Amino acid sequence: MEHKDVSPLLTIVLTLKDRSPFTYRWMRWMQENKCPFKILIADGGEDAEVEKHLQDHSNYPNLNYEYIRYPYDQTISDFFRKHADIVSKVTTKYMIMQADNDDFFCMDGIRQSLQFLEENDDFFGCGGEVFYGILREHEKSHNPNDHLSGDNFEIFLENTPFIYDQALDSREKIARFFNQSHEPTSWYYIYRTNPVQKVLNDIVSYNFTNFEVHERFIYLSFWLNGKVKRLTVPYLIRQSNTSSNGDLLTRKFSKAYLLISDENYAPSIQRMINHFTSMISDDSAYVRDIIARYYERKVHAEHDCNKLNVQSYIKKLTIFRKLYHLIFSSFSNTQLINLNLPRNSELKKINAFMKNYQNEK
Repeated sequence: MEHKDVSPLLTIVLTLKDRSPFTYRWMRWMQENKCPFKILIADGGEDAEVEKHLQDHSNYPNLNYEYIRYPYDQTISDFFRKHADIVSKVTTKYMIMQADNDDFFCMDGIRQSLQFLEENDDFFGCGGEVFYGILREHEKSHNPNDHLSGDNFEIFLENTPFIYDQALDSREKIARFFNQSHEPTSWYYIYRTNPVQKVLNDIVSYNFTNFEVHERFIYLSFWLNGKVKRLTVPYLIRQSNTSSNGDLLTRKFSKAYLLISDENYAPSIQRMINHFTSMISDDSAYVRDIIARYYERKVHAEHDCNKLNVQSYIKKLTIFRKLYHLIFSSFSNTQLINLNLPRNSELKKINAFMKNYQNEK
């Protein structure tokens, strides 16, 4: 059975804040793969060179994209407003609400996910398997140029349980969401446009000032809008260890500590509680208790993890790196991908691109 061309139905939203070397690489990957989907670029960075480069569409003749310059993302609130505004400009039926410039999309995985949504009106979103890639010799480096290319790009598949494809009532969804041990990586999936626009407008109106709360709000809001399907096809590779900000924040303090010590944490959590309470007959005590226990578990889990000081030593031993990765690292629920398997031809393509890529600037 021949399927119709679904490419005009999707817009990919790419949000930027500098890290320009990754932006050039992301655009080259999409250019070489002749990405058939519209791309909206929201730039909240300071780099005038990347602005000039992207405004010249002759640099990427295979791409249909629009570049929009925003004021600098000085605060989290600035980013949320930028994100909601760029998403409000999407006119297609479906969107990928936020692409990162250090990730790689698989075009065939996107097409299959779009086709699934077109054939299944009872699903709100769809995507495929999400992988992680690491350039091993530069694991600890936060120089962007060290992570742009290399011949030891190891690819891992995240094996997390997927619960968002179940049709449950709102109360049960809220309970299961905050009781899960591993959150499925569906952030970069394809979703129906209109509900996404409303969720991001809610975030701006609630004045969330905490990224962790913002992410929980989006994930749960999306599931409350409808089921989300994960197909067993390669969809996205997320490159790890490419953001210096996260490392700088957590060198001295854990993420959990930073979360609860943030003066804006409590107000943001309360707004989230009030929002989801309104969906289950105003049972605020029920929602508040579930969310409190969720964050209590996060703090305890991270505290226990920090006791394993031997990790830092094992990680330095080259011979044990893959063993460390599979047992101790944040990818403990993953598996290393064999790129020789025929089904992983899309991943082999990304691996070859990483070996051969030369920075444009």
